[in-house]
Amino acid sequence: MHISRHLAAMLLAAAAAAVVSTAGGGEVLRLDLDGSADGRAGGAQIRAELGPGARYVRSAEGRGVEAREGHAVSIPAPAGLWGRRGAVELRFRVSREVRISPRPLRGVLVESPLFRAELEEGRTNPVLRISLSRRGRYRREGEVSWGWLERGRWYHLVLTWDTEKGLFDAYLNGTLQNNIRNWRRPLTDWAPPEKASGPLRLGCVLGEGRSAARVAVDSVRMHSAFADAAAVAAMLEGRKVDELQGEGRTVYESALDLSKYRLEEIYSADFTKPLDVVAEADLLDGDKRVKKPDGRDWVLEGPGRAWTEAGRLHLVSHKPDKGGHVVLWNTRVFPADMLLEFSVSPQDSKRGLNIVFIAARSKTGGTIFDPGLPPRRGTFTNYTKGAINSYHTSYWATSGAGQPRRAVNFRKNAGFYMPASGDDRIAGKGPGPHRVRVLKVGGVIELEARDVISAVFRDDGRAYGPVWTDGSIGLRQMAHGVKSSYASFKVWKVTRK
Repeated sequence: MHISRHLAAMLLAAAAAAVVSTAGGGEVLRLDLDGSADGRAGGAQIRAELGPGARYVRSAEGRGVEAREGHAVSIPAPAGLWGRRGAVELRFRVSREVRISPRPLRGVLVESPLFRAELEEGRTNPVLRISLSRRGRYRREGEVSWGWLERGRWYHLVLTWDTEKGLFDAYLNGTLQNNIRNWRRPLTDWAPPEKASGPLRLGCVLGEGRSAARVAVDSVRMHSAFADAAAVAAMLEGRKVDELQGEGRTVYESALDLSKYRLEEIYSADFTKPLDVVAEADLLDGDKRVKKPDGRDWVLEGPGRAWTEAGRLHLVSHKPDKGGHVVLWNTRVFPADMLLEFSVSPQDSKRGLNIVFIAARSKTGGTIFDPGLPPRRGTFTNYTKGAINSYHTSYWATSGAGQPRRAVNFRKNAGFYMPASGDDRIAGKGPGPHRVRVLKVGGVIELEARDVISAVFRDDGRAYGPVWTDGSIGLRQMAHGVKSSYASFKVWKVTRK
């Protein structure tokens, strides 16, 4: 029986709408790319198109397609598949390690009628930038930060949305990533066109020539419902996915293993006594650092106050709504291999961001208090891209509006490089006190919070320059946290048994 093209198109659209409406959140598109570009969408057979020069490669689940110029594959998707909620999942692989680039390199990893996800190899770390389609134009709205992407590893990515509830999440290898931050307006204002239509394009190339990072894709699926953690786990049932090693937000389950080390306590702060603290301003003459804090235990930088009361150290910002960030440094130089332990009680664990610096020294190798170094005054760039080197970790973090970031990040300074990301175990967990421990042995740094590892950074001494060794320790509070108290602060020298 002969059917006109117009009638065939109408039947296909009706079938797609029927599948979407009756799927109950099920799979509505599948493309396996095992040597063929054939798949199914909306209950009908489809055929994808490979991008210019794209080629088939081995993948974790058979064969995938690697981009050579532009995208790897373009998949036709019936209009009925693009709704106010849904999920796109895929496997992807980069042809070289993606970590940092002096000139940011970008490519569109996922493009659909509703949103676009650009993979960027930036100056400090890779970022997945999310732009939403509004009135026919993509407007950049948020981002997911990653530490790096390993060459040759097939990652599993899920991007999922529910515009009615204002949700947009990303999962990497089954793990919910950091909040897609910096939304410029509530997602509930995002109203995709009722009849959104167009292909799903995947894969990209970062850079040019032999040094380009080519992104391959495989095992593409679309679902008609927002995917929570249980739904993502179901997607991965029976499929091999590597555990993350800090590339994105990584969830650990064990505590620090100290059985391999000898610990020698070398410092314990006595918060039952008045705090021996000096303000940074007292070490300056205008904008010149002219004095060292000789004989003092602590230096306070930024507009705030530090004092002891009832056996606790209290640290507060005087300008919580005006960028009044504060840093309290201990003036000692602590050894390269050490264990730091302190307990913190935020004023509100749902609102604030605290950081600990370790191994801090001037770029010339002196102390961070050497005369001649510029003032810091609590301004973040003076610590991350200024005259001092250090490691730091944001061991708990929320936005000023109280939105949890989910992730804790390790950073290496100067440069503000983000080499690893882990799980925030303090945000929203109440007033504490919460015990925080940082173990540094050589280039391996482990952060533990509330008796479970939060994040791990393995500095190889090459990707971001040499491993930092001994140096100062500082406690930083971002202004919107206003106040925290600390019940202990101890440091041990660590040697291997």
